[in-house]
Amino acid sequence: MVQGRPGVSRSETARQAILHATAALIETRGYDGVSIERIAQQAGVGKQTIYRWYKSKSAIIAECLVEELLFADEFPVPQTDDLVDDLTTWLAGVFAFLQIDGNIQLLRSVLSAALETPEIVAQMGDRLGGGTGVPSRVELAQRCAALSPDVSGELISQSLFGMIVVRAIAGGPFSDDDAAATVRLIVAPHLN
Repeated sequence: MVQGRPGVSRSETARQAILHATAALIETRGYDGVSIERIAQQAGVGKQTIYRWYKSKSAIIAECLVEELLFADEFPVPQTDDLVDDLTTWLAGVFAFLQIDGNIQLLRSVLSAALETPEIVAQMGDRLGGGTGVPSRVELAQRCAALSPDVSGELISQSLFGMIVVRAIAGGPFSDDDAAATVRLIVAPHLN
């Protein structure tokens, strides 16, 4: 939870109204269509209340991500005996999610907010499964001697997440074949 000024108590009802209003506006209007004034109007609170608790609209979006009001779908990374297949299944799931109406715009909006608040990228990565899921799966492959111990799970995760971002900005493509080719390109050189 974002902390406000010392001594200022927050109404949980108002906080929830602000977060839900922000999530709804992001989904319908995109990042550029969201303003503190619109959030306040939709939430039924004063602008001064929002400014007292949050330093910017991107700070509100960051809290929406933490509260799972944006990207509520889960994208777990499977853990079978085939690292390439597991990462391909995960990436194909994220690609399928981005093909649903409105989701690519949602991701673009959150990326816009991340320009102001870099911690949003980490939170978004966690929501999509790249934050801890991919590095954990890579570490498991290394413990099983299926993957070189010299490769970084974090670097593989960032590379795959980077592909998601690039494809979101470009508008696709988002096919299962693209997911498989991407994973092979990034992971295959490091397989034992």
